[in-house]
Amino acid sequence: HVHQKSVWFCHGDVIPEGVELKVKTTEKHGKGVDFWSEAKDKDGPRHGKIRCVKVLEPKQHAKNHASVETHNEWLTPDGVKIMDEVRVIHFTDTPEGRTWAFDITLKATVCPVAFGDTKEGSFGIRVHDGLRPTEKTGATVTTAEGQT
Repeated sequence: HVHQKSVWFCHGDVIPEGVELKVKTTEKHGKGVDFWSEAKDKDGPRHGKIRCVKVLEPKQHAKNHASVETHNEWLTPDGVKIMDEVRVIHFTDTPEGRTWAFDITLKATVCPVAFGDTKEGSFGIRVHDGLRPTEKTGATVTTAEGQT
C-alpha cells in the first residue's frame, strides 16, 4: 500500500462542527475531512493535511529513554485549521529491543470536533510482509548480526 507509511496517526472522517467545508470526505456516510487517504487529487485538494508547526528539543529522561514533542495543526483541504495536536514520541531501549510509545493529545481549539464512524483510523502500523508471522504462535526476527 503506497499510501501507508510505517507508523501513522490520523482519521478518515473528522467533522469540524460549525465550519463550512468546501470539500468533504469521500467516505460513504462521511460528513467531515479525510485525513487518512493520500490518494491523488485529480480535481483539486480533497484530503486534509496534518502540518507540523513546531518540534521541541529532544528530552533525555534516562540513559535508555528519550522523547521528542511535536506540535501539529489539522487543516481542511483548503487550509483552514480545525484542530491542534501535541504528539510526544518516547523511545526506550530494553533488553528485549526498542519500544516506541506515542502520547497524542488532540485539542479542539477552533470548534467542536467529532470523529465519524469509519474504518479509516486512527493509529496504524505497517511492517514489511517478511516480518509477519506465518504461524499463529508468532515468529522470530533475526538481525544481520545473528541476534534474535
